[in-house]
Amino acid sequence: MTRMSDDTTSKLLFCLLNNKVGGGNRILFELANRSLQAGFDAKLYFLDKSGPPTWFANSCKIAENSIESELSDYDFVFVSNASAVPALLPHCDINKLVLVCQGFESYCYGETINDLLSPKPSIENILKIGNPIIATSKSIQSLIKNNVGRDSLLVPVAIDKDQFATERSQLAESESVRSGKSPKRILAVGDYRAKFKGMLDLADALKMLNKEIPIELVLLTQQKVAKDWFKNYDFPIEFNCNPPQSELAALYASCHVYCCASWYEGFGLPCLEAFSVGIPVVSTNNFGVTEFARDGENILLARPHSPNDLAAKLRTLLTDSALRQSLIENGTATADKYTWQQTMSCFFETLKQMEQTKSDAVAPTQTELEFMLEELENHGYYTPPQVEQALSILSIELQTLCRRIKEGDIDEAESTQMLQQIRQQLKVHLHNPASSYYKEFKARFDLCQMFSVIENPKDWQKMLSFSES
Repeated sequence: MTRMSDDTTSKLLFCLLNNKVGGGNRILFELANRSLQAGFDAKLYFLDKSGPPTWFANSCKIAENSIESELSDYDFVFVSNASAVPALLPHCDINKLVLVCQGFESYCYGETINDLLSPKPSIENILKIGNPIIATSKSIQSLIKNNVGRDSLLVPVAIDKDQFATERSQLAESESVRSGKSPKRILAVGDYRAKFKGMLDLADALKMLNKEIPIELVLLTQQKVAKDWFKNYDFPIEFNCNPPQSELAALYASCHVYCCASWYEGFGLPCLEAFSVGIPVVSTNNFGVTEFARDGENILLARPHSPNDLAAKLRTLLTDSALRQSLIENGTATADKYTWQQTMSCFFETLKQMEQTKSDAVAPTQTELEFMLEELENHGYYTPPQVEQALSILSIELQTLCRRIKEGDIDEAESTQMLQQIRQQLKVHLHNPASSYYKEFKARFDLCQMFSVIENPKDWQKMLSFSES
């Protein structure tokens, strides 16, 4: 299906907050590229103007005009974050703006599991607006229905079989040799600073396990900072930050087991990727694995937020060779059911259905939409693109100033003036400690504050190792 009507090619715009590495972005990139291959006029748009991704082999053109002029030209506009709906709805027909839910976002925020599973009205009110919603798993579909009362269209996600097939074959040939090697490499995927990912639970589990079985934590993450989170653990940690998509399968295959410690997931895509490459999986029993997980058959399930249970399941998997082999065989059979051919077939049928079924929903007013965004920002669920841009610019300016001071390429008067200017611009973003960006701005502001109390700028160099870390 490449046409919405008899005389025009379907025009689809996939609108993302940024081009950062992540499962959510990856799925939209795949949908966009495969739609282009199928004959659609598909393009990408980045709200933060970040440009094409360097980690994903993208074929789609980037729409670069203003968002106001772009949206009206497309049959459908797809977004993967709830915050993008009130941001874009003033410029887009409510029946054309499609939210692709890859997780129930209300469950991605909270310091405890109870907080995490508590309603977040500022997010859930956006899901009630009335524009079309696509859910990428039955779990998400159920959560949207039960919590918001909305129906959604199911387009299940998949994995790239071509990417993982070679690694699976090579791994199978050497599995008996690999299983005896030490230390045991435990793979974890995600942002270790996100509380709901349960990374500290996993680290505590590995601390216990390492007393019996030498292990190494292999992190596949978007983060380059805050590595000191793991400074109190005595096992080695390998950081893999934003590797190219083409290297993922080899990275998975280098490990003995993948462990998902999340309190909540929308869909356990890394579990399927591990299944596909042929390594066994231990996961918490979160919403995201319920669709395919069979405890003891293709996966071992642990209680969320329980380092003891995670350690026990990992110990069992690493010491029971027969169970390990059984999980591998059943896991690969499970992964083989999730194909991009099936996903795109569902996606194209969904396009037809949305074209034929127009909602009579009325979009909120401009004032109401602006209030929704303000509420998201105030609660720490949303960072406006202009704020992300400001953080990036000020970070570069501060790094440049530090480098010039270190190299003696700036005099005292100029360095003091520049420091004051950067500090004042950072201060503008410190009015709400609950915001998602507060800590980032505060860390840079505090660094400027420390510099400002040192009378002789030559002594600032003693602080530069801190700033560079």
